[in-house]
Amino acid sequence: MSIISIQDSLNDQYEKLLFERDALRKDAASIQLAYIRTFGLLINEAFAAKIACIRLKKQIAFYQAALNQGKELSMDEVDQYTKQVMQAYQKQLHEMYEKTSMAMQCKVSSEATVLAVKQKYRQLAKQVHPDLHPEFVNDLRYKELWSQIVDAYHANDLSRLEELEFLMHQIEMDHSSLSLEVPNIQEKIHALQDEIPTIISSDPYQYHTILENDDLKEEKVNELKEEIKIYSQYKEELQKVFEKMITNNEVKEPWQTN
Repeated sequence: MSIISIQDSLNDQYEKLLFERDALRKDAASIQLAYIRTFGLLINEAFAAKIACIRLKKQIAFYQAALNQGKELSMDEVDQYTKQVMQAYQKQLHEMYEKTSMAMQCKVSSEATVLAVKQKYRQLAKQVHPDLHPEFVNDLRYKELWSQIVDAYHANDLSRLEELEFLMHQIEMDHSSLSLEVPNIQEKIHALQDEIPTIISSDPYQYHTILENDDLKEEKVNELKEEIKIYSQYKEELQKVFEKMITNNEVKEPWQTN
């Protein structure tokens, strides 16, 4: 086999693996959205209940440390401290609320639309995918075009992909004058061969196992409801401890939870 034939074979293999990897990434993102639409509200409620317990535990620890040192604290000081140490948790909860809201608003595309989007994406990617065309990497026009193609692909926006196809032709790309040789192609092929099974075996791709099984979905709902119940009970215990601590300047550790 000639060197040119070997290179063409490697290019074909690399292209096939790239499209497979990109399709799996898109599927994983769609599965993630479906998972959030199904369980997001309960997941958020469980996390909110958990951080409410964390907040109370931090208040108790801060107040107890002051008592041990003979200091008197106002509730404003306690609130200011806990607000500061809880910022990361509150930010995470806010981001979870936003993701759930976005997932709920996302339009579910038909199978026909998804297939048409996939076909159109492959057509465009063959011509501008930066991994297939490293000569485009430093060209801002192509970088912006590719970014918009990826966004439209993940959004299943066929009309936008068709617009971008027109814009791509307007840029007047001359592929005949461009090199199709991909540097270190064998290393990149091996990397994709490793990445693809990792995507398939990991979350969020594996969430489809739950989403496609009614019994598993019910089990997940019950698990989240039980988690909310446990944290709510724990919060009540902590609240009693904190109130008693403030009243009597004493503290007694409640039962623990993860």
